[in-house]
Amino acid sequence: MPQEALYVMMNPLGSHDTERVLNVLAGVSTPAKRDDQRARVLSQRERKRGEARLVLALLLQVAFPGVAHLYYGDEKAMEGFKDPFNRRTYQWEEEEPELTELFRSILNLRHEHEVLRTGEVEVAVVGKDVFQLRRFLNPPEAEGAENEEWTDAFGRAATGKKELTFLFNRSRQESEPLSILGEDRLAALSGVMISGSEITYYSAK
Repeated sequence: MPQEALYVMMNPLGSHDTERVLNVLAGVSTPAKRDDQRARVLSQRERKRGEARLVLALLLQVAFPGVAHLYYGDEKAMEGFKDPFNRRTYQWEEEEPELTELFRSILNLRHEHEVLRTGEVEVAVVGKDVFQLRRFLNPPEAEGAENEEWTDAFGRAATGKKELTFLFNRSRQESEPLSILGEDRLAALSGVMISGSEITYYSAK
């Protein structure tokens, strides 16, 4: 894919044409009958699993090049199977759950760090079920040059963090010891952002 297309590609998790992403990530099958789709509600266990995977998906969406596109209500983990149940009225009257605040903090990473918008990207598998995504700027061509500018994927001058590394554990079990975490283990269905010596953990409660 051309780089110019990759960095502006819309990356949705869900839309009005699909079941709600929470239902999909919870791992439940869509009932065949409309009446059953209307009545089916996720169990507490299914919902918890779906929310954990949803946070991981959002973190990956924000870390990956392109446009992080959200369908209304996903930040509140709204449920729904096929149309029209995936288009239910927005739950304005309900208090914002902790999940919404977590969504907001993850989405703000794009505004806070230029490297997440136009930095280079590198992916790797660093353990069983653990995926690594690194965003970084290119160092100045000549060390000690008069204008030591770090550049993005398009060769333009960029500021802020020079590198951010994300880890995603998709397993329902904690990971093996990871060297990048100083041999610590990554909790099940959780992710981290590493900035130098600073590590920020992300997971649904």
